[in-house]
Amino acid sequence: MPVLFLTAFNIMLSFSLLFPIFPAYVQSMGGEPFHIGLLIAIQPFMQFVFSPFWGWISDRVGRKWLIFAGLVGFSVGFVLIALARNLEMLFAARIAGGLISSSAFPAVFAYVADITQGKERNVGMGIVGAGFGLGIVFGPFVGGLLGHIDIRLAFWISALVALLNALIVAVFLKEPARRVVRRVSIRLGEVLERRIVLLNFMYFVVVFSMVSMEGILSILLRYEYSLDVVLIGLIIGVAGLSGAIVQGSMRFIAGRFHEEKIIPFALLLMAISMILVPWISSPIWLIPVMALYGTSSGLLQPNLSAFYSRLVPPERMGAFMGIYQSFGSLGRILGPVVGTALYHIRPSIPYMVSFVLLMAVSMAFGSLSSKT
Repeated sequence: MPVLFLTAFNIMLSFSLLFPIFPAYVQSMGGEPFHIGLLIAIQPFMQFVFSPFWGWISDRVGRKWLIFAGLVGFSVGFVLIALARNLEMLFAARIAGGLISSSAFPAVFAYVADITQGKERNVGMGIVGAGFGLGIVFGPFVGGLLGHIDIRLAFWISALVALLNALIVAVFLKEPARRVVRRVSIRLGEVLERRIVLLNFMYFVVVFSMVSMEGILSILLRYEYSLDVVLIGLIIGVAGLSGAIVQGSMRFIAGRFHEEKIIPFALLLMAISMILVPWISSPIWLIPVMALYGTSSGLLQPNLSAFYSRLVPPERMGAFMGIYQSFGSLGRILGPVVGTALYHIRPSIPYMVSFVLLMAVSMAFGSLSSKT
């Protein structure tokens, strides 16, 4: 679990450090806000396409080397970003990095599911989630701090950290014992089972709302409030810190509350945090809102992942987790693209759309869980 925690931390560190520095980096190459959204979305698009494939591969060959390959992919992607001199090179870097790095996401979650059962799975998902949460904290902060010195330095440091993490995985991570089966293909009926479809869609809505909020917030704070990259990183980092604290307390939470109660409650909290943003008149008031948002994320993600993992066949965990992560990647694609497009119409619209979607899936999950 310590190696998985570190891996989750570095994966999200790599993704979230872009938020405070990418607007300035893309702007320096003549890009516009819409290009920022597209560039953030390119890598998740590759994950959307290839995560199910990588998850299926992990069921056949194991989790360890897929995690290793994903971290190497992150390192290669950031080296190419650092070397980019125009928008075309940036797009190519995001495509190449996303193709390889997409192997890590399903393998990490399938690994946790392989080595845990019952409430311990919620705890395991919480530990990995805490890694993601702390990555969100330090990503914007590190990105903002290094970007203040030299934006390209942030990319070089990220590439080095991802490569070191890959070496740690190669040396210290043991392949988990898994049920060996001949058939690892998925039947269409399994994928279209009602609860699986709803949970995949829920995960898409959650990730869509989160990435849309964080991406647009960095644009809002830079273009409307003229904040520098350090302050933007600190404000966004409040959410990650709150989420990491909650996920680090998952053993206590899982022992007292059932995930079928936690999930709709967390969706409600996230929806409230979204609808509050358009009413903020000063960046200082974003701090409690981001704390509420981070708390909801910390409650939601490990419990949703654990609930999903218990509904799928153990011998095809990697393939199903690949599909699950593919829906998350779809949210990372459409979140910044749709969010920035709606932002140009009116800055409050993206947050209102997320509020409506989150409330809808909260009610849908409540209805589903009451019948199961």
